[in-house]
Amino acid sequence: MRNRIRIILLGVIVITSACNNYDLESKLENPASLGQGTGALSIVSTNITPVVNNGGSFTAVVTFNRAVNVPPGSITIDNSAVISGISSPDNITWSFTIGNLFNSTVYTVTFTPQITASDGTTLTPTVVQFTSNVS
Repeated sequence: MRNRIRIILLGVIVITSACNNYDLESKLENPASLGQGTGALSIVSTNITPVVNNGGSFTAVVTFNRAVNVPPGSITIDNSAVISGISSPDNITWSFTIGNLFNSTVYTVTFTPQITASDGTTLTPTVVQFTSNVS
């Protein structure tokens, strides 16, 4: 009698659909007080300190109190500096590169009311200032 080995291949089907930042909010876990919520929309932390030591650019990180949509142009900076590469893994913590920084120059980063939560709550305009120390 012969033994037969049968191999069964199971296929994996991946179904994807387009989604926007608001769709993702419903899928977020709720870490501590972050995540879904109601009430005022605010920034709870950032790594932009009063003096930023850098080589002409650095990666800024900002965390909101819940998931937000950050459209292009909703984070601005003055003095010919540029903001690029805005991204987020969870729509709560966002990172972006601030470039074209000059030594001993004061910069103002503005977070505008274009930043919104899924319920339509807008961010009160928020500014963060720092002095660039290019090394």
